[in-house]
Amino acid sequence: MHERGAGGRRRRDDPGWHDGAHAACRGIHEGGRRNDGPRRRPVSVLLADTRYWIFDLDNTLYPAEAGITRQSGLRMRHFLKDRLAISDDAEAQTLQRRYFRDYGLTLVGLIRHHGVDVQDYFDHVYDLDLSAIAPSPDLAAALAVLPGRRMVFTNSPTEHAERVLDRLDCRAQIDAIFSIRDAEFQAKPAPEAYRRLIQMHAVTPEQAVMFEDIPRNLRPASDLGMRTAWIRGDMPKHLMDGLTERDFDFVVDDLVGFLARTVAEQDWGAHT
Repeated sequence: MHERGAGGRRRRDDPGWHDGAHAACRGIHEGGRRNDGPRRRPVSVLLADTRYWIFDLDNTLYPAEAGITRQSGLRMRHFLKDRLAISDDAEAQTLQRRYFRDYGLTLVGLIRHHGVDVQDYFDHVYDLDLSAIAPSPDLAAALAVLPGRRMVFTNSPTEHAERVLDRLDCRAQIDAIFSIRDAEFQAKPAPEAYRRLIQMHAVTPEQAVMFEDIPRNLRPASDLGMRTAWIRGDMPKHLMDGLTERDFDFVVDDLVGFLARTVAEQDWGAHT
């Protein structure tokens, strides 16, 4: 995809790359690695110099099975029908999906084309029942010992991120939340959102890793020099954006397990 630059990191089209980095980590399942033979390396070797841990929020810090995205989608369609006087569910869903596809966030399309009141949208769409999100002491423990800064990078408002982190009981382990307001409504995957994050929080991309469930949102991070970790799930083709598993540094089925394994391999917990 591109030359990684600092640290002598190989290009993904280098034949030797697959033998090293990718072979060591694309087989991650439930936080572990396949035994790929004598050339395998602990995934933590590739993260040893990481000092910026950037996490998407919904369907990344907690499992998609919690159904929060489905719940917000229903509230979003209700908002479209009510505020834009749309009577048909299918029409509202089509508009919602089109704006999400084109702008990375339905709200951005509503602002540009309909001048909706942002706070009215937030108040309606994010009035969510988060009871399906359970506290995650294992996640909190892993986050607590990661070296450097831990950030949430979300297309949602800060208030929603704080509520989710409170449900996970992980708010104290997150150093910063970069929300859609902070991005000045440049939603992921707009490259400007990533540049604003880097500037606001003085992130060194070559020392950063980004975790995200939507594959297309990882492309700009990779282009800027960050390592990328896809939280694997069933994705529509347009959200894959032509990407495959080989385009990510890590493919992760269980974030908590992955972080716990990384912490254990680096023995970071011994220094807390």
